[in-house]
Amino acid sequence: MTWQAEKSAQTREKLLEATLDSLANLGYFETTISTIVDYAGVSRGSIRHHFRSKADIIAATIDHLNERRLEAYRRDLFADVGDVDPLDHVLDTFWKHLCEREYAAHQELVVASRTDPKLHAALQPAMREMEQKWMALTLERFPHWGQIGDALPLAASIGGFLLEGMAYRRILGTISPELESGILTYLKRRLRMLFEGEEVLDI
Repeated sequence: MTWQAEKSAQTREKLLEATLDSLANLGYFETTISTIVDYAGVSRGSIRHHFRSKADIIAATIDHLNERRLEAYRRDLFADVGDVDPLDHVLDTFWKHLCEREYAAHQELVVASRTDPKLHAALQPAMREMEQKWMALTLERFPHWGQIGDALPLAASIGGFLLEGMAYRRILGTISPELESGILTYLKRRLRMLFEGEEVLDI
């Protein structure tokens, strides 16, 4: 890579990271070319060189965001945590990521996509791909879970929906740390029953 190409790649990365900051701190509708430029500390000409519009940079940010979230999930999922129960480790890792900047930015995109057809069209397939890769990483880390059949996708849906709901309440400030901890403990216990065949859900 030439020096100019490397500098261009660094500027693009800086703009994408600035977009995540703006989404997480200001929200989707307050995120503009101007706020992105301000967060990135670059000129307006720099952003025009890489992206033609807010829609263009948001589309690129969706891919960048998913890559960052998957990289972080892989890093934490494969970390050496000693004798921690695998199910506890996965749920704790997932919850940790739902409390970070990247998920706040993701939430802004999801909510805005309800009334923005172009954003919805870009976000929906990216989310499906993200979920598939998330599951693939989980099975790579704990391949024996592939033997429990339908219990795994069912547990992933139950855990994901519940924890994502808690993450929304956390942003609103309407859930206490004690309740978060209690719900997470309860979820681990119930999903372990599902994994071990002690509970069957007819869905």
